[in-house]
Amino acid sequence: MAFFGPFVVEEDPFRGRPPGSHRRVLDAIFWVARMGIPWRGLPPELGNWNSVHRQYRRWTTSGLFRCAAVGTGGWGLVRNFV
Repeated sequence: MAFFGPFVVEEDPFRGRPPGSHRRVLDAIFWVARMGIPWRGLPPELGNWNSVHRQYRRWTTSGLFRCAAVGTGGWGLVRNFV
């Protein structure tokens, strides 16, 4: 989680409800990718599928996964996922 920290920390105090666990969201995103299931098939213990998908879209739009892949040398592994 330390690698993703600079990308996912929200600093705006006027954003409404405080963010949930970014680790839990990442675990859910990686689980969906690994299992190849639709977002609605996400087990409830990994979080609400809609909230996880919304955060995935935000992070994808911001370039988080692309930056992480380039930074770790794993771009070939995630190219089709992003």
